[in-house]
Amino acid sequence: MSQYSLHSALHAEDITLLEAFCSVFGATDKSGQSANCAYYASRLTALSEELRKNEKKATRLYLSLGILGGLFITILLL
Repeated sequence: MSQYSLHSALHAEDITLLEAFCSVFGATDKSGQSANCAYYASRLTALSEELRKNEKKATRLYLSLGILGGLFITILLL
């Protein structure tokens, strides 16, 4: 899977998590598989929530930079 990481939108942590999941998938009985799936689902949910928080911060930052950049160019042109 790491050979495709350069052409993927996934981060290194995401790829590591998926590789770990794939390595244990099918290695245990039904209850073990359920536990593994629940564990990795919770990890992916936590990663998703963290990315959403970062997205809000980045959106605010880029909006502010755009407004300030526009004001700067306006001042330069006057």
